[in-house]
Amino acid sequence: MQTVLTTLMPYLLGGMLLAQAGARTGVVSDESIRKAARLLNRWVIWIAMPTLVMVKIHSLPDFSFRDPQVWLPVAQPWLHFVIVFIGLRALARARSWSRPLAGAMILTVGLGNTSFVGIPLLNAILGPTAIPTAILLDQWGSFLVLTTLGMTVAHAFSPRPSTRTPLLPPAIDWIRRPLSFPPFLALIVAFASRGKI
Repeated sequence: MQTVLTTLMPYLLGGMLLAQAGARTGVVSDESIRKAARLLNRWVIWIAMPTLVMVKIHSLPDFSFRDPQVWLPVAQPWLHFVIVFIGLRALARARSWSRPLAGAMILTVGLGNTSFVGIPLLNAILGPTAIPTAILLDQWGSFLVLTTLGMTVAHAFSPRPSTRTPLLPPAIDWIRRPLSFPPFLALIVAFASRGKI
């Protein structure tokens, strides 16, 4: 825990000090903060995460997909989401929650940020050797859960304007969404090119 605090506290304190300084001096506007956030998000999604994925997957020793050290971390987000879905569906029925509320609760409790928050935390707690496992958990686990089961829950539980609106999203979305995310593409390229670079 001390490692996590010493790693994160300077960034948290620095962010709070910069926010306060910007707010008090009027130098930083809400629009400039939004622009900076968009720029940083693009940099992380298009450059930082794909680069990290490529480097760490190429540094993995030979492994088998049958190895529990590979498939157990990947299975965890899938199992977590299914258990949360079953439990919160039962609770939603018992409490007479609206469909949108039930869907929002399932998505909020069932999904986690295992990349932007999870990878730095695992690095701080377990060290750099945990990063390849975190990448596998994030890309094959949490990210695919979000783009398949998560998007299906969001679609199915959102208010439908008419009874003709389909309950499930088109099946092609399950393929299109992951393949349009740069870190996931980097993972595919990294595994395809392992041992060839």
